[in-house]
Amino acid sequence: MSVLAFIILGSIIRQVNLLMLLSGLMIAPFFFNWRISMKMLEQVIGVRRIPRLVFAGSPFTVGWRLKNYRNRIPSWGLRVVDRIGRADAKYMDQVTVLVPPLAAASEAEASYQCLLAKRGVYHLGPAQISSAFPVGLIRSKIKIREVESLYVAPAIGRLHRSWNQMTQSLSRGEAKKQRQHRSEIGDFYALRPWVTGDNPRQVHWRSSARHGELMVRQNEQQQDRRLVFILDLFESANADCDIEMALSLAATVFKKYASGSGQPAAGVFGNQQYVCEQLNSTALPALMKVLATIQPAAANGFQENWESWLQIPGPRRSMVVISTRSQKEAFANGDMSSFRGKWIDLNREEITRYFQPPTIEPGEFMKQIAKRSERDA
Repeated sequence: MSVLAFIILGSIIRQVNLLMLLSGLMIAPFFFNWRISMKMLEQVIGVRRIPRLVFAGSPFTVGWRLKNYRNRIPSWGLRVVDRIGRADAKYMDQVTVLVPPLAAASEAEASYQCLLAKRGVYHLGPAQISSAFPVGLIRSKIKIREVESLYVAPAIGRLHRSWNQMTQSLSRGEAKKQRQHRSEIGDFYALRPWVTGDNPRQVHWRSSARHGELMVRQNEQQQDRRLVFILDLFESANADCDIEMALSLAATVFKKYASGSGQPAAGVFGNQQYVCEQLNSTALPALMKVLATIQPAAANGFQENWESWLQIPGPRRSMVVISTRSQKEAFANGDMSSFRGKWIDLNREEITRYFQPPTIEPGEFMKQIAKRSERDA
């Protein structure tokens, strides 16, 4: 372009007809390329697709779907330039995605892989779709100004076998206490007719004689739904306490039990509060969104919210609290006798018994991308 501008300027100053003719011949391909490339972008619409749930340190896919609304003319040489970066960052990274030829009245898909190392809020966009077809002299562009927010949850680690043993012990212990409590105060058991396979010990003989058929006690199944997982994120004076470790452990626990059948309750306490009465796959994205943005609480509000916040409606439950402080510090001036469960203080070394933090070695990202590509293929 600079050479062409020099020739045009020289032909005007010197008034040399031959140079004017040469500049005209050189302008023609640029004009032709510009018109064709603009035609390639007419009535082409692009939509970005981002995953619902993203974890730090885990690769994910951002997809683009482009549609050509023209009925006769295909689009060639398309590419998408997307931007991604933290919401509080000054600069954003650019990603270029090549789009396969887009036939008339058809759609095409393209995607790229990402791995974000830290939790938080990220922005995607604005993006642009461009084409330099057919000879690449001029690249025409259309902008997509829409900016989407992506919430990246803490990294996922691995729970040791001792964690399962601890939670199962709490669940069985609570079930045993409730059965003993029922027998002591004479709580009524639901009755139903006998079916093949029932335990003969569950037959209620008095009701059977009254109804003229065998009636058995309907016992309530005791499962992990009686557990409550709490994250207590407090700005502790202990410099050794790793806030991100607490968040990673909580995210790992929430993700594990959301895919199970127990559906326990979950809660988060920090500079914002969130309670999930039934932890399942539907409720998990909203809970992870809180973990992506939460910060430690500066004031000790744990004790004040104990009755209103931790007493989630439902049967009596055992609680597992993941905290950045000791139980004594949380209940500084209160009564700890109402607490039933396990208190995991991250200032102590016991965390290593239950949890292995996530680690990504150099080159591990490319291995994960390769495995995912093979799986998708």
